[in-house]
Amino acid sequence: LKGRGVTIAFLDSGFHPHPDLVQPSDRIVAYHDVHDAAGVLDPDVMPQADEWHGTQTCVAAAGSGFLSDGVYRGLACEARIVLVKVGQGGRISDAAIEKGLTWVTENQARHAIRGVSLSLGGDADRPLAESRVNMLAEEAVRRGMVLVAAAGNSGCTAQHRSLPPATAPSVIAVGGYDDGNDPERKNLSLYCSSFGVT
Repeated sequence: LKGRGVTIAFLDSGFHPHPDLVQPSDRIVAYHDVHDAAGVLDPDVMPQADEWHGTQTCVAAAGSGFLSDGVYRGLACEARIVLVKVGQGGRISDAAIEKGLTWVTENQARHAIRGVSLSLGGDADRPLAESRVNMLAEEAVRRGMVLVAAAGNSGCTAQHRSLPPATAPSVIAVGGYDDGNDPERKNLSLYCSSFGVT
């Protein structure tokens, strides 16, 4: 239940080597920046604005609890982690997601990747046959990986549809809800989660 023996790849805008990710020291088994093959996670570099989302996502999912002496841990706190940076200057494009999914697929066996977290969305909602992102996501699932993607946060707008990779048929698309900060959870409502045909 804690993710022991499982490797999860996270594709996101960027990452900072948070103590809950780098402790114990063997947790991050790979780091890849699709825009800079020589890029590394450097704890001595000040965190950048575009790194907060990826850092938050993987700490919530797989943080070890090191910083809080185990009080606050991620759900899969013993999982191994692969970090794939697909953002550049705060923007994530279809082309970058494609590069990230290709890298994950090519390195699946090397790092024993079983799950992929994609808390992002592509450029536009396209049918499967026209979306390279969705085709790559489907290929990753065929190879035995479980892909989980954010449905998106456009549910409160006129453009409320999810974007690839959340629209791929075999990807688990996850929305959000607002509990109104009520511990009894009596008044749940959607947190502007994207929705649509897919």
